[in-house]
Amino acid sequence: MVERKYSLGVIGSGSRAQVICRNLRDLGTTEFSVDRIFDEKPEAARAFQKGLGHPGTKLCGSIREVVDGSPDAVIIAPINRAHLEPALWCFQRRIPLYLEKPLAATWEDTVELARRWRQTETPVVLGFVLRYTAFYRKVKELCASGTLGEIVSIHADENFGPKLVSLFLRGWRRFRNEAGPIILEKCCHDIDMLNWMAASKPVRVSSLGTRSIFTPRPDLPERCRGCSVYDSCVYHYDYPEPEEEGRRRSYRDDGATEYSENLMDLCVWNCEKDILDHQTALIEYENGAVASLSLNMAAEQTRRTIKVYGTKGRIQGDLHENTLVEYPVDGS
Repeated sequence: MVERKYSLGVIGSGSRAQVICRNLRDLGTTEFSVDRIFDEKPEAARAFQKGLGHPGTKLCGSIREVVDGSPDAVIIAPINRAHLEPALWCFQRRIPLYLEKPLAATWEDTVELARRWRQTETPVVLGFVLRYTAFYRKVKELCASGTLGEIVSIHADENFGPKLVSLFLRGWRRFRNEAGPIILEKCCHDIDMLNWMAASKPVRVSSLGTRSIFTPRPDLPERCRGCSVYDSCVYHYDYPEPEEEGRRRSYRDDGATEYSENLMDLCVWNCEKDILDHQTALIEYENGAVASLSLNMAAEQTRRTIKVYGTKGRIQGDLHENTLVEYPVDGS
């Protein structure tokens, strides 16, 4: 008897889809095979096929060709602006899908995606992976257990260290039309955490932000090569050694490895970009709780922290340090 394998289609064969399939394989999940792949860059699809496909894996010329193969599920993980079309094709065929975060790059695409999903209620898994970390599960446990009493306020922040700043300001994520706003592209995880901890629906939202850190510097060139401050600049691009030409270098810092294919030697100050480099959002919930989220690119290290205040106590934690401390209101 031949063991049945679940057929997967992959749309967008970048690092996120690779991580998902590689983890399934490494965890010993052998009941699936990647049978169809589409990517806007054919060379990326071929690389995915070689590493995670099989001899019969089909390189498709369109999104529709992937869903026409009636896979058991589809992984949708292309550039953010390209999420809507493949999701709608899957909804039309009622094919379960994994949809990488964020849902879409614009408000209009997000509303349309939600509207069409309600018509079919096709099973969708969203890429909000912070919910599965031991750290945030413990935060949620404390918030939900009543230990802190009623949740009053939450504050979270995400700081970008030099490596992450370099990666975001040198790849496609530096353009809103490709990725959406930076607080959406990078911090929708954190907003998801705020909503999860508050256990309530937002009723009012406001936000302020600007770009004042990485503004043009006439004293520096457009590229790192030959720059007078190259050796002292914490954002400089590490050029491959001669024997490494043609090989992709990876940063091994704060989880930045997955973004490494976007690296170029553009100057982080002088490169063209339209995303903000610091921003704060405020949220008010139906249950009266309030929350704030800050992102900042002027940090020495990539780090997420969270503070939750309740009527019986508070907690504060640091994901990077993997620490979480509870402070009961009675001082015990």
